[in-house]
Amino acid sequence: MKMKRKGDKGLFIANKGATEEKIPEHLQHEIVSGQDGELEDMLNDETDSMCSSGVSASWSKRAKLQLKIHETELKTQNYQIAITIIEARQLVGENIDPVVIIEIGDEKKQTTVKEGTNTPFYNEYFLFDFTGPQVHLFDKIINISVMHNKLLKSLLIGSFKVDLGTVYNEPGHQFCDKWAVLTNPADIKTGIKGYLKCDISVAGKGDTIQAVQKGSDAEEQIEKNLLIPKGFPSERPWARFYVRIYKAEELPKMNSSIMANVTKAFIGDSKDLVDPFVVVMFAGQR
Repeated sequence: MKMKRKGDKGLFIANKGATEEKIPEHLQHEIVSGQDGELEDMLNDETDSMCSSGVSASWSKRAKLQLKIHETELKTQNYQIAITIIEARQLVGENIDPVVIIEIGDEKKQTTVKEGTNTPFYNEYFLFDFTGPQVHLFDKIINISVMHNKLLKSLLIGSFKVDLGTVYNEPGHQFCDKWAVLTNPADIKTGIKGYLKCDISVAGKGDTIQAVQKGSDAEEQIEKNLLIPKGFPSERPWARFYVRIYKAEELPKMNSSIMANVTKAFIGDSKDLVDPFVVVMFAGQR
């Protein structure tokens, strides 16, 4: 089985050993490269429906797609994520003391606090280590937040998130001298909260990070040098997702504590009690 390109109609499946039997028209979908198994599930579902409806199974046996992950993507390797926080500009607020906090997974690091400025300059370097398969590395999220430092509780000015897979797929495995757009994730319709200039690179075994010549600050235009993947528009669309939880049924009996037994003795219920709650996570938000 191999993949061929046919004009502008995308990719299609070809099998040299196949007969001239025509592929059903409703199965001539474009194939999107990936590792999530959706295409294989689609073909399997279509195969089952064809067999149950009396359609010849010869095509379905030949056309079953086997999705493979390259060995290097599953091999445990050592990676280093290097982040340089250079400066911030146009931060919203008055009399703010901005500090930048960087989070990757459970690891957190932060810059020094700059007092009373909307244009802080840091030029501070941070290094994170990761050991594991490449497929796990690519799912990690870099969360960069600019906070107004306060004695009791710091206030969020704006934040930016990018996954390590996006950084690694950039030329040279890096973003260099780019401005991250800061927004409020709780209310993205309120607009841009400022810009943060930074360098981000991801290097594994055998990777070399090339030094990039930096331009003059005087002639730099922020809007033309944003930290976004190649091919993405500068104005990124936003969306808000709502998840409504209705009920849960047939939950396992899990509560066997002393208090649970006391409660059962008082109310006369023979069932093991549970205290269930639901956690929803999406794009690094919980």
